[in-house]
Amino acid sequence: MIRYNFRFKNEPDRLLHANEQFVSKFLGYAGGTIRKMTLASFQREPQKHIHSPKGQPPFAHKPKGQFLRPAILYAVNKLEKSVIIGTVYSVAKFWGKKHEHGGLDHGHTYPKRPFMSPQLRRFRHMIPSAIERIGNEVYR
Repeated sequence: MIRYNFRFKNEPDRLLHANEQFVSKFLGYAGGTIRKMTLASFQREPQKHIHSPKGQPPFAHKPKGQFLRPAILYAVNKLEKSVIIGTVYSVAKFWGKKHEHGGLDHGHTYPKRPFMSPQLRRFRHMIPSAIERIGNEVYR
């Protein structure tokens, strides 16, 4: 006869801490990945004074238009368990909003050239593998 005894440790504090750590890591991973994907979606303009086609991410003009790349940041709010990804107004002013959503400014119409929302849609298929990887790191 084989006998096996085991003990179950009830450690709710450790589990809660691991859960908070998992959420924080996943949100940081999501924000960083979407930001990198967005920066990679920008292409250099093929010729001077050419705009990207309507519906495509804006061109990364050199050297003048480098303001949009450093303006794309992300922040994780651990209290609300959320992540914010987008352009910072203090760096790019209203240009991020004008490119993403389109609009009218000083008589000039800006067509929609979304660069954030397509990356969010692309990231959705990566969520299950990210959850599994981060879960394996946290819940050992």
